[in-house]
Amino acid sequence: MRDGGLYSLHMTDPYGYDVQISGVANNALYLGLGYTGLKTVSAGLGGLIVSANPVFTAVLAALFLGEQLTLRKVAGLLLGIVGVGFIVWHRMSVGTDSLHGILFTFASLGSIVLGTILFKVLAPQGSLWIGNGVQNLSAGIVLLPFAMSFSSLDDIVPSAHLLGAFAFLVLGGSILAYRLWFHLLRVCGATAASAYHFLMPPLAMLFAWMVLGEHVEFRDLLGIVPVALGIYLVTRPARILQQKSRP
Repeated sequence: MRDGGLYSLHMTDPYGYDVQISGVANNALYLGLGYTGLKTVSAGLGGLIVSANPVFTAVLAALFLGEQLTLRKVAGLLLGIVGVGFIVWHRMSVGTDSLHGILFTFASLGSIVLGTILFKVLAPQGSLWIGNGVQNLSAGIVLLPFAMSFSSLDDIVPSAHLLGAFAFLVLGGSILAYRLWFHLLRVCGATAASAYHFLMPPLAMLFAWMVLGEHVEFRDLLGIVPVALGIYLVTRPARILQQKSRP
């Protein structure tokens, strides 16, 4: 039994410090750094870098959450690193994306990994809908001074496209997507839940090509192959392999 201090606060307030800290990492830092990186990085590469989330999450989950890190998972994570590294190196070698934007995107990756581990360690209780709202509010409060210091309201030009994009990011990206993400973290392990981020590279490149007209080279597609194989190895339940090995 634990009593007093932060644990008592956690038990009496399901939307207290644990939810607010998680919101800063998962929303303020992850999205803030990610959107900053996207100013000089293509959407396809941005999605690909963030898809390396399972690699770092699996290592930290093994250290802090006690999740098993098998040789099969390690092989899958290494394949993911190879795929991501191949495409990042190719994009930088041809001058498609800037190092400045890539660094911001990697910082965004670190934030979502930290937020994932914090959510599992702190294990916030209560409704995911309300908790998600508290996290977004906490992130907004943290980002407000930076927004007022480095941006201007004069830069906002109201239009139908702006309102549509804003509605999609709020409803789809900040409400629905995070509601599903936190649900996965509750019902799955951190490693298994984060492994779904490996789906981002093909989807990001596909939509970047369809919506933004970004150029996709054959070498970029080659990098997706080890990433796809890596997610297969990481997420495939060990019990399936054990059943197949039985006579």
